[in-house]
Amino acid sequence: MGGDAILALMKFFGRSVLLTLFELVVLSFAVGLALYFARIDPLDLWRNVGEWIQQAWDPTLEFLQWSARYSAVGAVIVVPIWIAWRLVRMVMGSRKPPPEPQ
Repeated sequence: MGGDAILALMKFFGRSVLLTLFELVVLSFAVGLALYFARIDPLDLWRNVGEWIQQAWDPTLEFLQWSARYSAVGAVIVVPIWIAWRLVRMVMGSRKPPPEPQ
Protein backbone atom coordinates (compact mmCIF):
# COMPACT_ATOMS: atom_id res chain seq x y z
CA MET A 1 0.00 0.00 0.00
CA GLY A 2 1.46 3.35 -1.00
CA GLY A 3 2.07 6.26 1.33
CA ASP A 4 -0.77 8.28 -0.20
CA ALA A 5 -3.23 5.45 0.41
CA ILE A 6 -2.17 5.15 4.06
CA LEU A 7 -2.53 8.91 4.53
CA ALA A 8 -5.96 8.79 2.91
CA LEU A 9 -7.02 5.99 5.27
CA MET A 10 -5.69 7.87 8.29
CA LYS A 11 -7.55 10.98 7.16
CA PHE A 12 -10.76 8.96 6.75
CA PHE A 13 -10.44 7.22 10.12
CA GLY A 14 -9.20 10.34 11.89
CA ARG A 15 -6.18 8.60 13.39
CA SER A 16 -4.54 5.18 13.40
CA VAL A 17 -6.49 2.67 11.34
CA LEU A 18 -5.73 -0.22 13.72
CA LEU A 19 -6.81 1.78 16.79
CA THR A 20 -10.06 2.77 15.09
CA LEU A 21 -10.77 -0.82 14.01
CA PHE A 22 -10.05 -2.05 17.55
CA GLU A 23 -12.48 0.52 18.98
CA LEU A 24 -15.13 -0.53 16.46
CA VAL A 25 -14.71 -4.19 17.46
CA VAL A 26 -15.02 -3.35 21.18
CA LEU A 27 -18.03 -1.09 20.57
CA SER A 28 -19.71 -3.73 18.38
CA PHE A 29 -19.21 -6.33 21.11
CA ALA A 30 -20.67 -3.99 23.74
CA VAL A 31 -23.72 -3.25 21.59
CA GLY A 32 -24.16 -6.96 20.85
CA LEU A 33 -23.98 -7.72 24.57
CA ALA A 34 -26.59 -5.06 25.31
CA LEU A 35 -28.86 -6.52 22.63
CA TYR A 36 -28.38 -9.99 24.14
CA PHE A 37 -29.36 -8.82 27.63
CA ALA A 38 -32.36 -6.95 26.16
CA ARG A 39 -33.33 -10.21 24.38
CA ILE A 40 -33.24 -8.52 20.99
CA ASP A 41 -32.24 -10.75 18.10
CA PRO A 42 -29.93 -8.87 15.67
CA LEU A 43 -31.27 -10.94 12.76
CA ASP A 44 -34.79 -9.73 13.53
CA LEU A 45 -33.47 -6.19 13.47
CA TRP A 46 -31.94 -6.79 10.05
CA ARG A 47 -35.07 -8.47 8.69
CA ASN A 48 -37.29 -5.59 9.82
CA VAL A 49 -35.22 -2.78 8.31
CA GLY A 50 -37.60 -2.46 5.35
CA GLU A 51 -40.57 -2.29 7.68
CA TRP A 52 -38.85 0.41 9.76
CA ILE A 53 -38.13 2.44 6.65
CA GLN A 54 -41.77 2.13 5.58
CA GLN A 55 -42.99 3.16 9.04
CA ALA A 56 -40.72 6.20 8.99
CA TRP A 57 -41.53 7.11 5.38
CA ASP A 58 -45.35 7.10 5.72
CA PRO A 59 -45.60 9.92 8.30
CA THR A 60 -42.84 11.83 6.54
CA LEU A 61 -44.75 11.70 3.26
CA GLU A 62 -47.97 12.72 5.01
CA PHE A 63 -46.19 15.71 6.57
CA LEU A 64 -44.72 16.74 3.21
CA GLN A 65 -48.15 16.55 1.57
CA TRP A 66 -49.73 18.52 4.41
CA SER A 67 -47.01 21.18 4.39
CA ALA A 68 -47.13 21.52 0.60
CA ARG A 69 -50.90 22.04 0.71
CA TYR A 70 -50.75 24.71 3.41
CA SER A 71 -47.73 26.38 1.82
CA ALA A 72 -49.74 26.73 -1.37
CA VAL A 73 -52.70 28.13 0.57
CA GLY A 74 -50.41 30.62 2.29
CA ALA A 75 -48.83 31.58 -1.03
CA VAL A 76 -52.27 32.54 -2.37
CA ILE A 77 -52.29 35.31 0.25
CA VAL A 78 -48.58 36.14 0.61
CA VAL A 79 -47.48 36.34 -3.05
CA PRO A 80 -50.06 38.93 -4.19
CA ILE A 81 -49.33 41.07 -1.12
CA TRP A 82 -45.59 40.82 -1.82
CA ILE A 83 -46.08 41.77 -5.48
CA ALA A 84 -48.24 44.75 -4.49
CA TRP A 85 -45.65 45.82 -1.89
CA ARG A 86 -42.82 45.62 -4.43
CA LEU A 87 -44.83 47.64 -6.95
CA VAL A 88 -45.61 50.32 -4.36
CA ARG A 89 -41.93 50.45 -3.35
CA MET A 90 -40.90 50.80 -7.01
CA VAL A 91 -43.33 53.66 -7.58
CA MET A 92 -42.48 55.40 -4.31
CA GLY A 93 -38.79 54.83 -4.84
CA SER A 94 -38.88 56.54 -8.24
CA ARG A 95 -40.35 59.71 -6.69
CA LYS A 96 -37.44 60.21 -4.32
CA PRO A 97 -34.84 62.70 -5.49
CA PRO A 98 -31.59 61.09 -6.59
CA PRO A 99 -28.81 61.14 -4.03
CA GLU A 100 -26.49 64.10 -4.31
CA PRO A 101 -23.01 63.32 -5.55
CA GLN A 102 -20.24 63.90 -3.05
